[in-house]
Amino acid sequence: MRNELSENLPRLYQDLNIIKDACKTTLGGGDLDLMFIMDCTSSMSSWISACQNEIMKIVNKIKDENDCKIRISFVGYTDFDQERG
Repeated sequence: MRNELSENLPRLYQDLNIIKDACKTTLGGGDLDLMFIMDCTSSMSSWISACQNEIMKIVNKIKDENDCKIRISFVGYTDFDQERG
């Protein structure tokens, strides 16, 4: 799992640069609405902790490199018949 995450991080940080540029050019220091959507089904349980850490890193990186307020939302979806744990 960690290897897969590490392999995908460069692409993620590439995407973050796009967000960073968008903050600077379109918001001019305004607000940014950022939503994270995640598959939280039981098959993804090993990824959930890693994603929590990465989401915090992403948000902190955006805050550190931009002069904009960030409103964050998170949508976690599961199978409709999955028990909550």
